[in-house]
Amino acid sequence: MSLTSTARPDPDSRLVLVTWSLVALGLAGSAAFLTTPARGAVAGVVAALVGLAAHALTRASDAVDRILDEELDHR
Repeated sequence: MSLTSTARPDPDSRLVLVTWSLVALGLAGSAAFLTTPARGAVAGVVAALVGLAAHALTRASDAVDRILDEELDHR
């Protein structure tokens, strides 16, 4: 285990989703405070979608890395 692997959370853990949900709520609250509640809700939804997309891409990247490692080790 390296320092990098200990600093980066496991992409399958719920910690990543909880963190992104807190970011989405904070962004929504800030946008609602500075503008209107409707724009705050839109900002929260956009932040949540970005977080879910980043989570999905991270999992896909890890799956591709694992597949390539398995395929390249057999040579």
